[in-house]
Amino acid sequence: MTLREKILLAVMGASVMGGGIQSGLSMLPSPAPSGTDSSLRQAQSAAGEVAALLRALPLSEGQRYILASSLRPAPRNPFTLPASGGLPDTRQAASANASGLVYSGYVQAGKKALAIIGGLEYGVGDTLPNTGDVIRFIDPDGVRLYSPSRNAEWTLPYSGDD
Repeated sequence: MTLREKILLAVMGASVMGGGIQSGLSMLPSPAPSGTDSSLRQAQSAAGEVAALLRALPLSEGQRYILASSLRPAPRNPFTLPASGGLPDTRQAASANASGLVYSGYVQAGKKALAIIGGLEYGVGDTLPNTGDVIRFIDPDGVRLYSPSRNAEWTLPYSGDD
């Protein structure tokens, strides 16, 4: 056995042991949170003070932009539908809202197209696990789905950010 193989086996063994320890520790009961509300309020207060101090500094335009961007609240979850629905057809909007489907990405690899729906990749002919709908056609603007339960086709429009 070469030195390289011995090193690889040692690293693998350490990784397995570390994973076992981590798995064992995750099974232990976690202590009840104490004072999380007051800790959260203290952290928010400290963050507000730091933000105010940073705004008072003489910053360049680029630095001000970065500061403003970092202080903005996080955007919505990209794998859920926006509150407005964002779908052109009300019947499609009701169907997509009910199933929670969001078409957020398109990948073209040669002649094969993949759609990212709910954060997972699907190809033509695949069945969506949460609705049972079958993908008939994938286009950058929308995915054509067939619903066996309703015996109908419908389009899930692209809702990603360009």
